[in-house]
Formats: sequence, C-alpha cells, structure tokens
Amino acid sequence: MIYQIIKKTLLPILLAILVLVLFIYLRWNNISQQLYFRNDMGRDFLMLYDWQKSGKPPLLGPQTNFLPFNQSAIYFYFFYPIFVISDHSLYTTNITLSIMYISTFLFGLFFFRKQKKQLFILLFTGLIFSIHPHAINQTRYVWNPSFVPLFLITSYFFFIRLQKNFSNKNLAFFTMSLSLAVGMSVSAIPALIAFLFLGVIVFRKDSKKILKLLIGIILSHLIVFFPFLIFEIKYHFQILTRIISQEKILNQNIQISFLEKLLQMLDWLLPSIKYNVALMIFILGLSFRSINKKIKNIVIDENTQLIFLFLTSAFLIGIFPINLEGHYIFGPLSFLILLLANLPKKIVVFLTIILMFFWLHPSVTAQYFNEAPRTISLTEKCFADFCLQHKEPIFVSVQSSHNYHYGPEFRYLMKNSDCNVEDIEIDKNKADKMAVISDSSKYVHNKTDYEELSLFGPSDEISVFSCSSKLKIHILKKTTNIDPPLTE
Repeated sequence: MIYQIIKKTLLPILLAILVLVLFIYLRWNNISQQLYFRNDMGRDFLMLYDWQKSGKPPLLGPQTNFLPFNQSAIYFYFFYPIFVISDHSLYTTNITLSIMYISTFLFGLFFFRKQKKQLFILLFTGLIFSIHPHAINQTRYVWNPSFVPLFLITSYFFFIRLQKNFSNKNLAFFTMSLSLAVGMSVSAIPALIAFLFLGVIVFRKDSKKILKLLIGIILSHLIVFFPFLIFEIKYHFQILTRIISQEKILNQNIQISFLEKLLQMLDWLLPSIKYNVALMIFILGLSFRSINKKIKNIVIDENTQLIFLFLTSAFLIGIFPINLEGHYIFGPLSFLILLLANLPKKIVVFLTIILMFFWLHPSVTAQYFNEAPRTISLTEKCFADFCLQHKEPIFVSVQSSHNYHYGPEFRYLMKNSDCNVEDIEIDKNKADKMAVISDSSKYVHNKTDYEELSLFGPSDEISVFSCSSKLKIHILKKTTNIDPPLTE
C-alpha cells in the first residue's frame, strides 16, 4: 500500500522537482559571468528598445541566414513584456525562455495528473531536455530557435489528443503550437512537413478531418505571420518579390555529402557520446521493437508516429541544400527526445541514466559556466561611463574577432546609456564622429578597413576609451579639408 502511494504520488513529484532543479541550475548557474551579450541578442534588444521608444511594434521578425525571408514578429512580442518590466535587463531573453518552459511544464503536469502514461512521458521528456547539452547552450546563449522545442513538443501532445478526440479545441491547440514553432524559426518547416504527411496518413479514411487539418494549419500560420502580411501589403510585397527575383536563393556552398551531413546532425542530437551512431541504432531498434504489433492500423501506434516524424524531419534537413548549423536540428531533436520518453518504462529509465552519465559529466557541464570574454557588468559599465562623456551624435561600428562590423549589441548598449547613436547606413552626414569598438580584436587607424569606415570617409583618431584589455572604444572624427587661402 505504502509502495503504491510512493509510486503514484511521491515519485512523480520528486522527478518533477529534479527536472526543474536541473533546468534552472544548468541554465542560470554563473550566468552573470558566462552570458556573452553579442550580435543576435543585440539585434533583438535594439528592436525592443526602438519599439518602446517609438511605440510602433515590429512587423518582421529576424531574417534567416540562408533565405531572404523573415521569421514572425511574434518572436519579438514574446520578449517585450519582460524587457519593459525588467527595465531592459540583459537577461530578458533568458528570463522569458525560463518562464515559458517552466510554466508549460507545470501546466502539463497538472493537465496529465490523472493520465499515468502521458505524465510519465512528459516527466522524462522534461528531464532529457533539461540535461541535453545543445538545448542548454541554446537557452543560456539565446538563438532564434530556442522556442522551437517548446512548441513542437506541445504540438505532439495535442496531435495525440486530436486522434482520440478530433475537436475544434484540440485542432486549434495543435495547429497553433505547430505554427508558432515555424514562426519562431523556419528551421521548423521540416517538422511541419512531417506532421502534414503524418496527418494525411493517420486520417486518410476521413477526408473531412484532413481538410479541417489543412485549413487549421493555414489559418494558424496566417495568424502567426499576420504582422508579416501587413508588412508585405504595406511595402508592395517586397520580400516575396526579392525571393522570386533572386536567381539563387540558397547561396551557401555545400561542401559535405548527405551522409556526412547526417553524421554531423547526429553529433548535435547525441553530443559528447563517443559511440553515438551505435546508440542511435540502438534507440531506433528499440523503438521499432516497441511498436504495438496487435494494432491493425499500425500508424496509430505512438512509437511508429514518432519514428516517422523523427526520420522524415531529419531526412528533409539532410537533403536541403544548406550547410548544417546546430540550431537547425531542433525539429528532429524534439522528436528524438519524445521517442526516447515513449519507450517502455524500464528502457527509458536505463537510457536516461546513460545520458545523464555523459551529459552531466563535469567535463561537459564545465563548458556552460566558463566566463565570457566580457561580462555583463563590465559591458554595461563600459558604455554607461562612455556615454556620460559623449553626448554628440555618433556612428557606431565594430572591429571584432567575430568578423562582423554592424555591432547591434553595441548600438543598443550605447542607445540605452543615452548616447546619441545615428545610423551611417541611412545618412552618413548625421554625425562627424564614429565609435569603433575593438572587441577581442585590434583596430589600427587607416590600416583597418571595412564598409562602415569607407562610408564614414577620411578621419583622424582623436582618443581611445579603454574598458578592458579586450574591449576598447576608438573615437574617430571626420577630417575637415580646409583649402588654403588664395594668394596673388
């Protein structure tokens, strides 16, 4: 009797606490020293800052790095409330992600509290996701697709419910979750396609359900991308025209084969595991073995569906003509984690222990807590002190070891510290000074060259503001050419 009470009540509570503790610890421990505020994060904060100052919400989300196409502006809408409430905290993205993941997990626990199987799957999905190295890195140093696993895993649970009860409510939750995943990152499109194929297979005997599913997906995407549509109408379908007119949209030089790309993907899916190929074969073998052979219509089996979703999304990413990056694989990763959690209980526990051994090893976790090249406190103080001394209009560019010069993070930091920052790309005559931030790199006046400096024109270096050995601000002033007086 006591054993049954512990098994049914106490064990799920303890496991839920373990999930939350690991999630919070692995994403927040030493974050003030480790968070490297740069580039994409700066772009997001610059957008949020300009939105608050202008009162005009953005219509476009971030642009993808392999297509001339933008994500949904809803990406920014998720961050905006915390940005305002926290008075522009540089941890805005981390706070937002933590709140959304934790609140969704807790809601799931309440929702499935009386459904033993679904509760078990949710708990182990949360546990595996909490300790996955790539998931941790993507929520400590935030990239665009960080929301994707949240919405894809949610969409899966509602897809299962939809098969048991094809109601408008379940359909709306499924299609909206799936559309939000795509809206957060177009890298979720392979997962969307996999769900579309699976939906047609599962509901193939009921054409009305297939039609409702397709209409639901279209409508939910129209809602998620509604600001994007407003932009396109307002600016005469600028992005669509750019895509159509561009002869070669995918401008990446693909240098690896399909097989090499799949092996590279595997290193993202099962990182820090020496024999990850053997482990993947083992997992898939167990998954196929776990298929319920008694079911006549085999696609109803959840393991079969997850195998299909995982393999289809991974295959589509593999054949897509782009070089693979870590944040492209959140679709297959979400399905792989669900696939693991759907295996028989004893196998799930066994595999989770193995993964915890590899992923919670000190040699792996140590990388999360290493100090960043510049800390948040040093970065904020640097520009606060600089802007106390410089109130004149000024352009901003960056000489960085990261090989970019626009520097949205520094533009944001200077704007937020009341510097009068102007955009040289819009009007190169708005200011006669430029701040060149040397970030873990070396700037040599009249020897360092890039586009922003060319736009600025001939200049003299008048001072250097030093924040640290790796972060300096070089002040340039346009050279004034004064013609000598005419002599007779």
